Amino acid sequence: MPTTTLVGPDADHLASVRTALDVFTRDGDDQVATLRLHRALGAMAARTGTYDSLDAEPAGHWLDAYWVAFDAQDLLRGVRTAQAGGVSLTADDVRAVSQRVTRAMDVFEDAASKAPAPGLPVDEHGRYSPAPGTEYPFSVSDIARATAALLGPDWTAESGYYGVTGTVSGPYVTTFTFQVDYEGDLEIVYGDPVVDDNWPEMPELPDDVDFTDSGVYLVGACAPDGLDSHAERSAAVIRAVTGR
Repeated sequence: MPTTTLVGPDADHLASVRTALDVFTRDGDDQVATLRLHRALGAMAARTGTYDSLDAEPAGHWLDAYWVAFDAQDLLRGVRTAQAGGVSLTADDVRAVSQRVTRAMDVFEDAASKAPAPGLPVDEHGRYSPAPGTEYPFSVSDIARATAALLGPDWTAESGYYGVTGTVSGPYVTTFTFQVDYEGDLEIVYGDPVVDDNWPEMPELPDDVDFTDSGVYLVGACAPDGLDSHAERSAAVIRAVTGR
């Protein structure tokens, strides 16, 4: 295990993942704890993307950290899907997650100690301080617009206030509103479809998508997945819900 003491954003990411993992290991069936661990790990994985601005040797350290973190994220995505389906985790399941995440933290810390990524924006106190609009490369309304583009010329999208929501409209009375719910999941809200829309009563949803009280949500989706991934998954959901 690395022994270097990190400071700044690298230390913050490690602390967030470590805290979330501690909560998760106490109760492997707590879906909120799993979500928080998944999000913390996703933020740490996104941090490894700075490796491409380094020269070849340091870049290798960050590339290793990226793939190990990606592997742990993939496992957690499966865990969230299982939990959403009512599956309880065994002690071995929780142990497997803990080992995978701990490995990701160790490799991340090793990379950060050997090759600190340059150019991070900080304030006069050394705190991570990205310029407005730079920390997240796209907004929820951007996802809605990209989804409408994939659905075709009959579909349009409108941004909500500050871009925190987006509404997709098509050749139906019912619309689809994109938002982030209180657990941090990307939710697509459409309520009870209007009868005249003649949609399937029980649509067959794509993998890693589940119903909510007012629509559906994308299980395990997080910002590092990228805009294209969110739009493709969302378009597949809307096609399934409308039966088109």
